[in-house]
Amino acid sequence: MTKHKHLTLSDRNDIQLGLERGETFKAIGQSILKDPTTVSKEVKRNRQVRESTCHNFPCPLLDKAPFVCNGCPKRRQNCGYKKIFYLAKQAQKQYEQTLVEGICEQSQISKIERGHFIPSADLLFKLSQRLEVPLDYFFNEQIEIKSNLSNFKQLSARLLDDRNYDDLEYLYKIEVERSTFLTLEDRTYLEWIKAIIDFYQYDSKSEAISSLENILLKVSSNTLIYLKALNTLSNFYSLVGREQEYEANYFHLIELYQTKNFEHQEFLFGYIRVRYNYAHYLVSKEKYNEAIQEALETIELCKQRQTSYQLAPLLILVGNAGAKFLDKEQVKNYYIEARELCKIYNNPLMLMKIENHLKELDTV
Repeated sequence: MTKHKHLTLSDRNDIQLGLERGETFKAIGQSILKDPTTVSKEVKRNRQVRESTCHNFPCPLLDKAPFVCNGCPKRRQNCGYKKIFYLAKQAQKQYEQTLVEGICEQSQISKIERGHFIPSADLLFKLSQRLEVPLDYFFNEQIEIKSNLSNFKQLSARLLDDRNYDDLEYLYKIEVERSTFLTLEDRTYLEWIKAIIDFYQYDSKSEAISSLENILLKVSSNTLIYLKALNTLSNFYSLVGREQEYEANYFHLIELYQTKNFEHQEFLFGYIRVRYNYAHYLVSKEKYNEAIQEALETIELCKQRQTSYQLAPLLILVGNAGAKFLDKEQVKNYYIEARELCKIYNNPLMLMKIENHLKELDTV
């Protein structure tokens, strides 16, 4: 039984036909692959009184199943009682109206986004007006809708780069309290942020990992949020010692990013971030030669693409990893180059770290 699937107009027509045949809720449910309680609730919720009989006494037979007159042999006669019917088209119209008026929750709108429910053209038009999106939003997966999280995404990106989880949590709480329509990707973005907060702020590592694993099950691998969530999950795996899963995810990420257009800044930055994380992971495993090679290749990519994103951390990583076999001046040059970048882009926290590295190098 598909207990939690949405009832369609076809299902409702079958319910009405079953009632007229005198079938039980169980028999009707079996014919449309629904639980009998689902059918019962649907009928009770959508009973319609025939206007011409509204002042008559209630029929005692309607106190028990099927609660309507559809299958009664006297339904076309003047029996003297109030006549109540289940009408499929009226039931469908009533349900769709709840969507239009916003009575339903965001999760119900998600059913449309995921293709679990195909509403009528009239509903789609009204719904597009209420949500302030074009009609194509419901048909074209490639259409870009302006995100209601644009400002939050910009701020959170900076806070994530700075590892400022206190301010990130503060902004996250403000955002979730706002009552705005969010696309599936935006809602998933907030779930991703929450997983990061749970992991780093509250040490809820298992919960955060489970949350990200669930995200990957419900969004397309073609989306940007999928790549973000997969990268974060990979880092979490590494931090909790699940190294095989981390490495498998890394190679999967590389495959996915190789299909992307790096003219799109988000894809370029994401790819650089993935490779930096992997170089950092290799350092933690004392695989210094491999780490330096990964970092230098990524630095070359940054120069080719004319971006300074993660360039300073990559230079520092090469300096740190090369301390054991590069000469002192080579290491120092990497630190100095990173220091100049931090001065240009006003990154005081990283600048302090570099100054400490240089002081330690001078004492050697």
